[in-house]
Amino acid sequence: MKIALCFLTYGDLSKPELWKPFSDATDKYNIYIHNKYSFTGIFNKYCIKKVIPTHWAHISLVKASLLLFEEAYKNKENKYFILLSDSCIPLYTPEKIYEKISSQANNIISMTNDTRRISERYSKLAYPNFFERQKFLKQSQWMCLTRHTVKFFLVNDFTHIFGNYSEVPDEHYFINIMNKYNIDYINKSITFVNWEKPYMHPTTYTILTPTILEEMRSGGCLFARKISKDLCYRR
Repeated sequence: MKIALCFLTYGDLSKPELWKPFSDATDKYNIYIHNKYSFTGIFNKYCIKKVIPTHWAHISLVKASLLLFEEAYKNKENKYFILLSDSCIPLYTPEKIYEKISSQANNIISMTNDTRRISERYSKLAYPNFFERQKFLKQSQWMCLTRHTVKFFLVNDFTHIFGNYSEVPDEHYFINIMNKYNIDYINKSITFVNWEKPYMHPTTYTILTPTILEEMRSGGCLFARKISKDLCYRR
């Protein structure tokens, strides 16, 4: 059994040296990258060939995620599929994360409590009546799906339901379809993101301390974002 690490990136990973142990653990992990811009380095070889132009808060991000899953699904050894960004870092060793993921047999996806603009986003769907308004949910797009669930999304394309003018569909696509078709999941954050500041974008970390690291791990998260490429660790 292997875990597919599926990265949506602009270019290279922000901290490739932290992911090097995962690329070395070929008995446990396979890596796939959908990149917006070309780059050089040790992770270039993991870029998938079939990519599409992506735009922030656009259905293209969902389609790019599906392309990653499609490529990773070709390897029958991949049993779990984790969606990550280029600004993510692991919070544990490859062995520890493998142990935590493989010990459960379910999808992990976080339903957020932030219900702002839900009605507006629902109304901008191409076919809003496909979902019940009162059950329309918001998610963190950073998640872990099982092979069975990935197959469902590859066989059944719902991107037309959202359409090209839907708003931030990557925060609604997977969880609402899973709810509609009664696909089970653990409601839990797998990737730590700091939204405490009242801005549109999460906090970018340039410094990590043992206290910050413990905070990131405290909720059971296995990864963290957004991490600057200039990150410094201070004891």
